[in-house]
Amino acid sequence: MKITNLSKSYDGRPVLSHVTLSFEDGGVYALMGASGKGKTTLLHILMGLTKADEGSVAGLKNKQFSAVFQENRLCGFLTAAENIAAVQKKPFAIADINTFLAEILPSESLCQPVREYSGGMKRRVAIARALLTPSDILIMDEPLTGLDEKTKAQVISFILKYRNGRTLIFTTHQEEDIPQFGGEKVLL
Repeated sequence: MKITNLSKSYDGRPVLSHVTLSFEDGGVYALMGASGKGKTTLLHILMGLTKADEGSVAGLKNKQFSAVFQENRLCGFLTAAENIAAVQKKPFAIADINTFLAEILPSESLCQPVREYSGGMKRRVAIARALLTPSDILIMDEPLTGLDEKTKAQVISFILKYRNGRTLIFTTHQEEDIPQFGGEKVLL
């Protein structure tokens, strides 16, 4: 994918200014930059959720995205597996999803509604949902937010295990996360 001279402003305030980047298919990329530098905006432009003011993005034709947004976007009254099943195009058995989730969540939590989960547990559900959704490109906006160091390492391994060669673009404020992903740092 090739991003050329991409710019975006909100109420006259530039967020992205003539950004030019390339992402190779199957690569792992960590977007870094201070808060307000346009990381989330760039991800939203790539997914077609926000329109750029100028510039272009090439190489996305027929590409499918799955995403972890800054907000987890879960239905609190559903279990983790039900949240994942609800957005899938092809049906998954709840038992199969629970087996998948048991790799990163306590098994006793799998029958509880996600409103009873901690923030870090909800984050893991959002990550699992993105990984189970068929896509060519995984977009993850601060996927490790709310995770302690031990859980963070476990989740990174889980993401890499189920990435299945898809391009992964994630944002982070923690430079030490990048080598754990085997990623390339991209400064905005």
